[in-house]
Amino acid sequence: MPHDNSVLLGALCSASLLPLFAAPLAAQEPEDPTPVELPPMLVIGRSADEAVPEVPLQAVGSRDVLGPEDIEAAGARDVNDLLQNLPALSTRPYNGGEAAAPSFSARGLPDDGLTEYIHVLIDGVPASPMPYGWTAFSFFPLPPERIHAIDYMRGAHSVRYSPNSVGGVLNFVTHPLPSSGEVGVRTTVGTHGYTSDMLTGGGSDGTWSWRLTHVDREGDGYREGGEFAQEDIHLKLRRELADGDWLAASFGYMTSEHKAPGGLTQAQYAFDP
Repeated sequence: MPHDNSVLLGALCSASLLPLFAAPLAAQEPEDPTPVELPPMLVIGRSADEAVPEVPLQAVGSRDVLGPEDIEAAGARDVNDLLQNLPALSTRPYNGGEAAAPSFSARGLPDDGLTEYIHVLIDGVPASPMPYGWTAFSFFPLPPERIHAIDYMRGAHSVRYSPNSVGGVLNFVTHPLPSSGEVGVRTTVGTHGYTSDMLTGGGSDGTWSWRLTHVDREGDGYREGGEFAQEDIHLKLRRELADGDWLAASFGYMTSEHKAPGGLTQAQYAFDP
């Protein structure tokens, strides 16, 4: 019967070809079912060597970082000029103080010079002593020479840092504590009589780490009557405790003098109040 023979022939062909395909598969060695253990990984947002914040891949919201290279390339004479390199921020001189009195705010929010809509930190510590306080960098400025990096975070998640972070969280990172003896000198000269001298040094003995920085800066300003002069002395200390704990402290002293361009001098006001 032709129909039955064709079926039989097809079955024989399939049976004869099966060993040819099965043989190579049988020669493969079975995979080792033992699971491979990967070493633990800790993802953080800060580089321990350079103390420069890094944006992790799983970061929520918007975040921008200016590292030491970016800050050096900016060549900013004051904090206002430096922050112009970050998106979503606007700056202006406050009280006519030029470089001596910076003021900044998040774009789209009111700007009265008191920075109450941005939560400002210095080395992760709030610059404002009150939860709803005004940072007011125009009254307590930070010399740009001491800024090592800047971390600016925005988005709903920033509310975890403070109740007044509607404009974001702005963290100024100062120069890190050295792991060994270190001394550095930097001098900057610019237009309108601008000069800046910074002397910094520090060390570590394994238990204590410290850095002392002195900044002396002055200038004539780009407007008549815009002279300013600043002196800043800052000391950072850190003591390593047991079990990975540590204790840090920061002490600072600053004097800032500046005129109000277009305003009256004390002698002019006394002559005709």
